[in-house]
Amino acid sequence: MSNKSKIIIVLIVLVFLLIALLWGQISKGQTAENFNKAINQELRLAVNEKGQHEASIAVLTAQKEAALNNLQTKDSVILWLKETVKDYDGALNTAIVHKGVTQTKETTQTFIIRDTVQLEGELVEVKKNYSTKWSNRWEEGYILAKEDSIFRDIKVKNEYEITLGAVKNKLFKAKEYEVKVVNLNPNTKTKELRSFQVKNKPKRLSLGLQIGYGLGLIDFKPQPYLGLGLQVNLLGVK
Repeated sequence: MSNKSKIIIVLIVLVFLLIALLWGQISKGQTAENFNKAINQELRLAVNEKGQHEASIAVLTAQKEAALNNLQTKDSVILWLKETVKDYDGALNTAIVHKGVTQTKETTQTFIIRDTVQLEGELVEVKKNYSTKWSNRWEEGYILAKEDSIFRDIKVKNEYEITLGAVKNKLFKAKEYEVKVVNLNPNTKTKELRSFQVKNKPKRLSLGLQIGYGLGLIDFKPQPYLGLGLQVNLLGVK
């Protein structure tokens, strides 16, 4: 192989290294831009074809927890998220905070409970109470109304579908992540929702057993090889 060919190969390698460095800087800048953009995003609400309330919002994504912990904000939900991350003991991957409200309106039959005593051979009513009871897929309850108090026992059953994933992956654009909550109980609505995800930086260096076909470092001649090698990851495509 001529010296000219060797120089061309070296230049090609240098160009790939330069591209990898620029790609890393662009990706880092886009991640920071998406983080700041997600902070100011409002909760998106919708009702699906089943009458279930859905809510979604962009995920706060960063490479370290410090990006969230050092964030200065007065947003009560983000402050709640910060406390959740702060209290976590271990290697954090994803944290989600969610607040919802359930509201139902329904009329049920009322039963009158009469307390009587026998006075001079006659039954005399001394107290009248009212009770009602109901039960369905998402709620059950019992209410007893007395003259001086009301006893209530109400249970609301909620179920959720929570998903988190990338919704966009355009060329030269960092992935944008979204958290989505579907309230299966049609009477429940999401009021607040936030999520933070640590996106670990991919490792650039790796050591392992390699087998392949390439150029020799000494004579620059094509040849098969087998051995232990150090690999530099320049670009990653998904």
